Amino acid sequence: DSPAADGKSFRRGRFKVSPARPRLKTGEEKLTPVHLRAEVEAVEDEIVALRRYFHKHPELSLKEEKTAAFIAEKLKALGLEVTTGVGGHGVVGLLRGASPGKTVAIRADMDALPILEVCDEEYCSE
Repeated sequence: DSPAADGKSFRRGRFKVSPARPRLKTGEEKLTPVHLRAEVEAVEDEIVALRRYFHKHPELSLKEEKTAAFIAEKLKALGLEVTTGVGGHGVVGLLRGASPGKTVAIRADMDALPILEVCDEEYCSE
């Protein structure tokens, strides 16, 4: 698929992609939805592997020591400023932009629920 010349959105797999107009400018390079999709596809296998790792190694609320340490190391490896021990085992990763502007916050839970899982997959909870 490629962006429609008439500027309408189009479907690419499961995702709706808007026309290839610039969304973000980094230096002289413009990042379009099509380029962003390629970036996402490049890390898709790693993201799936991470999700399966967390699923296989669950930690209950207030006991997420290994999960928090794992996430903190991943964020540090990406170059983020990392604060750990937030409210217990919470982790904050701060990515500073090159220019002043709006702030975006993303929050996620990392605790598991105490359930007995019935699963035949290799990544079932241990």
